Amino acid sequence: MTLSPRPAQARIATSCLLIVLVGASIAALLLALLVVLDPRQWSAPAAPTIKAAVTAPAIANRATDVPTVTLVPPTATLTLTPTATPIPPTATPITPTATPIPPTVTPVPPTATRRPPPTAVVKRCVSVVGDSVAHGDAVYEIPGVGYLQAQLAPVSAFIEYQYRQHGIGDMKVLNRTSSAVGISSGNHPSYFGTVEYAQLLQDGCQYTVIIPWLNDLSSGVDGSVAAPAHVSALATLVQTLVGKNPTGKILIVNYYQGAAAPFAARTFASGFTPGNVAAFNQQIAAACTGGALALPQVKCVDANAALGGMGLAAVVGPASQQDLSTLLVAPPSQDQASQVSFYFSNNPGGALTGDGVHLSNSGKAQLAAYLVGLMP
Repeated sequence: MTLSPRPAQARIATSCLLIVLVGASIAALLLALLVVLDPRQWSAPAAPTIKAAVTAPAIANRATDVPTVTLVPPTATLTLTPTATPIPPTATPITPTATPIPPTVTPVPPTATRRPPPTAVVKRCVSVVGDSVAHGDAVYEIPGVGYLQAQLAPVSAFIEYQYRQHGIGDMKVLNRTSSAVGISSGNHPSYFGTVEYAQLLQDGCQYTVIIPWLNDLSSGVDGSVAAPAHVSALATLVQTLVGKNPTGKILIVNYYQGAAAPFAARTFASGFTPGNVAAFNQQIAAACTGGALALPQVKCVDANAALGGMGLAAVVGPASQQDLSTLLVAPPSQDQASQVSFYFSNNPGGALTGDGVHLSNSGKAQLAAYLVGLMP
């Protein structure tokens, strides 16, 4: 009778054990659900929580840890990389800042185009151009003996003297003349081939004075043909000078009337006649008023107005021995000097005959004074 209670106690113990096991199982399931449903598993993409689950085998002796391993892979798919996507938009606004730069460069060329072209520097000087008239030549007949080719002062010397008389010391006067040449005559060497012409093109003076070309009057061609040809050559000379020195001024002196001595009319001045002088001056006047010489850089000068009132005193006339000693600026050749000496030794009161064509010193002085008044 004493053993009967033990089976009942065994049953009670067994029931209690089952209840504990069931409770443990339920607790394990609840714990698993809490792990799965824990918000911290989804809020952060950080890897440490995943690694903790993977390292669970270190405590695998617990049966409740096994379900957590099967739930780890879904957490790896939630590593959110879109955090880098906002970066490109921050760089895109940078490029528009470079677009305003080209407009700041474009205004530069217009400033260069508005610069005035460089003006040629005009030298404070006067170039005197011409043949034997401007060169200061004169021819005298030694009666009964021969001829004297005399060198008197050139026109340039008289122009320079006039400037000094007016107190103008900074104006330089250049002699670019040459004897026995022409610009249109076929009977004389061309002035365009001389050293003086080459120098003239390099002068760049403020003023250029062109004295009438005596030899072109005596080309052997009728004045009706020779005069237009002369003006054409004169225009070529002027246009060349303007091309070289567009800001310079050119004064063109026309032909003056004279009285060629018989020996001059027979030799070098056959064309120095009133008719030829008038024909040449007419052509020059027409070119100056509406022709090839009608340029803003050109001023045409009437020699007869400049020499007005002088008459034949404007050209070379008779010369005594005393006159020659005053007039000559260079000694004649030895042969001609001997002839002059022979003549005056036999004719102490005699005089040589001037050519009546070239300008006398008085004529050159008056012409120079007139020209300087036009070239301040």
